[in-house]
Amino acid sequence: MSTNNFISYDQLNTYEHLINFKNGILDTQTWQLIKHSPQYNHTYQIQYNYNEKAEEPKIWKQFVATLVSGDTDSAYSLQEWMGLNISDYNANLCKKSVALCGAVGNTGKSKLLKMLAQIIGIHNICSKSIQDLSARFGAGALYGKKCVLIDDQKATNIEDGSTFKAITGDGIIEAELKGKDPFSFAFKGGITFTCNEMPYIKDDKGSHMFERFLIIPCNNVIPKEKRDNRLFEKMEKEIEGIILWALKGLKRLMNNSFVLTESERSKEANKQYRVSNDSLFRFINEYCIITGDKRDKIAKPEFEERYTSFCIANGINGLDKKNIVDRAEKNGVICNKYNGYYHYRGIRYKDGF
Repeated sequence: MSTNNFISYDQLNTYEHLINFKNGILDTQTWQLIKHSPQYNHTYQIQYNYNEKAEEPKIWKQFVATLVSGDTDSAYSLQEWMGLNISDYNANLCKKSVALCGAVGNTGKSKLLKMLAQIIGIHNICSKSIQDLSARFGAGALYGKKCVLIDDQKATNIEDGSTFKAITGDGIIEAELKGKDPFSFAFKGGITFTCNEMPYIKDDKGSHMFERFLIIPCNNVIPKEKRDNRLFEKMEKEIEGIILWALKGLKRLMNNSFVLTESERSKEANKQYRVSNDSLFRFINEYCIITGDKRDKIAKPEFEERYTSFCIANGINGLDKKNIVDRAEKNGVICNKYNGYYHYRGIRYKDGF
């Protein structure tokens, strides 16, 4: 028996302010629970009840505080991000991915991802690495999934960041499934990953690329004698309270026009990440000031010679001279003529250099 009652993919999950729980649908405009209805075309359901009277998740809150070394703003970042990923709002409104980064293990990074997967549903998760998502059939793994959760993200080069930029930008994904024609679809989920080392970006070193990462340092190693092998089981019993905690973060995020809280620790981690990826950014950061004032200028040959000398002195593989102008522009510094000679404009050396 056939039917004509078909709807397109882009007609599913379109009521972004609604969250589908087992016991009803939460309207985040009124924060009231309403009855389930087929009119909403939900394909995702949180596998727990919404319980506005759930107890405070004390074990979970202590876990998060320990994970971020007691940094309140970092805890707020995670609270807002988890609330957003539980909801049906477009994660790309934030234009961020979230990285839990720590050079060592036994910090709890993986447990946070495991809890988010538990709430959202493992069947709704894509776990491919950022590198694999840009492979020929990689983006197809996103189709029908709610978000990307990557435990132990690869530190190898990101040769092609196009899919990553689409997920954290406009959300329109170009995909191909084996044996099928290529197609496009809107992906609304976020990318959250754990890593011991951030992946090296090879293809695009513009500021817009690095701004897509909100890095949360997780370097607080739990001593062996204090590790609790039953910790996750204990936190599972608090899930209804954890959901309320996350939704409180979502409410704060909504009130802040979907601008995630970013701690000073995260800002510094992002800066160091960019420094490690981009030798020109490192040179500018250490020895120059970008003023944006065209009256501030440095002659092109002088600037490039000093940059090359900096790379040699620090054992860095510097850029070819033909690529310096393009990379400078990605760092917000334009090169053009002034009185017949090329200068880098809107930049000056720091005092004493």
